[in-house]
Amino acid sequence: MNATASAKESAAKTVAPRQLPFCCPPPGGENWNKHPRVFLQLSAAQPEVSCPYCGARYRLQTDNGGDNNNGGEKK
Repeated sequence: MNATASAKESAAKTVAPRQLPFCCPPPGGENWNKHPRVFLQLSAAQPEVSCPYCGARYRLQTDNGGDNNNGGEKK
């Protein structure tokens, strides 16, 4: 299984509203896994998106804290 297939099968990572605008790869990503930076449109109308390069999924954190799975820190 390659890195792209692995990313597509993994759960969506949560992005806190304070992290917007958000890009993939996120700051601090591993160098071996870099691709051109692309800004992803996350909003209440579109709370989940996938990166067109690597397939990583990201979900916008809800006001109630949402599911904080590998994303932004809880306040």
